[in-house]
Amino acid sequence: MIFQGPIRCNNASKRLRQQPEKSDLLAHAIDPSSLCGLEPETFKAKLPKRLASSRLAYRGEELLLEVLRSWKAVIFHIPPEDPDVERALEPIRHILTRSFNPIRLIHFETINDEDARFSLYLEVLGARFRLHWTTSG
Repeated sequence: MIFQGPIRCNNASKRLRQQPEKSDLLAHAIDPSSLCGLEPETFKAKLPKRLASSRLAYRGEELLLEVLRSWKAVIFHIPPEDPDVERALEPIRHILTRSFNPIRLIHFETINDEDARFSLYLEVLGARFRLHWTTSG
């Protein structure tokens, strides 16, 4: 793949190139540097659609977390006991605590394509965030 024209390269991408296994990367699926939505089939099978509501968290080149459907669906690509699970939660922490227009409440419907209320990740999420359960959908 050949890119023409200027390509924005920020400090995070420089760090990623220097120490890819130690670097964290948080991205929107619509970010110009994101490969989401590109044509090669190898990318389509592994990445979400190129939508503004999709967020991704990486550890080096490894995808840790996808937040999809306007924060209604979360997909963890690491087990709950992974030592870097806290790093994977960074997009959620950021959207709740950012200085400009933070979201006050996120309603997860599914976690790893299962009902969020019964997820193995509730303990991890509960240790970092205040959780509230609802009985209706």
